[in-house]
Formats: sequence, structure tokens, C-alpha cells
Amino acid sequence: MARIQVIEHNEADGRLLEIYNELIDKRQKALCRFAQMLTDKPGDFKEAHETNRLKNIGLSDKAILDATLVVAYFNFVNRMVLALDVQADEEEVSGYKY
Repeated sequence: MARIQVIEHNEADGRLLEIYNELIDKRQKALCRFAQMLTDKPGDFKEAHETNRLKNIGLSDKAILDATLVVAYFNFVNRMVLALDVQADEEEVSGYKY
């Protein structure tokens, strides 16, 4: 029989932070921060501060453009799906593991 472990919300957040700090390098953390800021506070991109931060850790203009396009696309699609209350049936999502 499978054992189900219930974890308090704060404990789970703490474990996620541990994993984040242990497994993700400086470059990946910067990209995660960039994606979060572009998602949560797109108006904060009036100056080049965030893109310069990515350049300073070695990302090219093309890499920054690629990251921006991917984040913006997922934000766009997610907002459309939420606004239109799009529902998928079981057949449409049968091949996905999430």
C-alpha cells in the first residue's frame, strides 16, 4: 500500500527553497528571477536593469530574446486560457505527465 505523506505548506516551501538553492546554478536562478519578474511585474522592465543582469552573467542578446519570447508566450497563453475558461477533455491531455 502506498504511503501518503502530508506536508505542511511552510515545510513544503522550505524544501522547495532547499532544492532551488542546491540544484540550480547562478545562471538558472537569474533566468528564473527574470521569468518571475516578467510574469508578475512586467511594468518594472522600463529600464534595462534586468536584461543587463542576464548579460552580466554571460547570456547573449539572442538568449535573452529567447527567454523573453518563451516567458511572454506562456503568459499570453495562460491568460487566454484562464479568461476563456478553456477546458481540456481527457483525450487531449492523455499524453501529458504533470
